[in-house]
Amino acid sequence: RSAYACRPEKENSSSDMGSFLPWRSWSLIVLFLLLQSMLQLSSGCFVEERAALLDIQSSLIRAHSQISLDSWRKDDDDCCSWDLVKCNNSTQRVSHLDLSLVYFPADVDDRWYLNLTAFSAFHELRYLDLSYNYQCSLSSE
Repeated sequence: RSAYACRPEKENSSSDMGSFLPWRSWSLIVLFLLLQSMLQLSSGCFVEERAALLDIQSSLIRAHSQISLDSWRKDDDDCCSWDLVKCNNSTQRVSHLDLSLVYFPADVDDRWYLNLTAFSAFHELRYLDLSYNYQCSLSSE
């Protein structure tokens, strides 16, 4: 005779496993939905960066520029997909801004006043091109 005795399995062990599987499935579904929502949030850009870009666009409109930045729309949350804007792939922060050749006034007496404080929103800006703009004035107000 063996010193070890086998215990009979509980009759309700299959029901315990059955209650575990739905709980596990729900947990996986919730985790998937959370990850998906996080990915959707990261597909856009940061609110302060988007607001700064729209402020730059408004300054061009006020200066009567003939160049319109049509892809820069208030209803588009993903400024990383806008023309002349590039973002860091991992952080989704604006890293490159090419504003060359964006200001051509309708009247030669018009000026583009670009507020430098708008750029404080861009924490990861590594490249900024303002070349070839007609009569652009920089201010910090």
